[in-house]
Amino acid sequence: QDPGLKLLAAQLAVFKGQKTLARHILAVQPPVVAGNAEYYQLRAALAFQQADYSHASALYRRLIAHYPNDNKSLLGLAFSLKYVDDKEGASYYFKRLLRSQKLEPNIRQKVIFELVDVSK
Repeated sequence: QDPGLKLLAAQLAVFKGQKTLARHILAVQPPVVAGNAEYYQLRAALAFQQADYSHASALYRRLIAHYPNDNKSLLGLAFSLKYVDDKEGASYYFKRLLRSQKLEPNIRQKVIFELVDVSK
């Protein structure tokens, strides 16, 4: 049950268009979050892509607990919260992203747009 091999198998399944299989591979006996960010980011992204926003937000929260400045996880959580209609939570994470010095200009613009949208 090597996390690296499971990640590789899941990535191959995604490449073949088998996202449900990839999610299953990653869900069976997952490793600890610390040291396995890529593993959990793929799990969260797949949940998000399959509109399982509650599960995606839970996975992104676990990532942020270990990697609090990871913009990819912050963005994923903000969007997941938006889609489960948690506008307050989404707003918090969109604002947190805007404080990041490492946010690319095009992503910053998208975050500003989304922040305005959840503030309506």
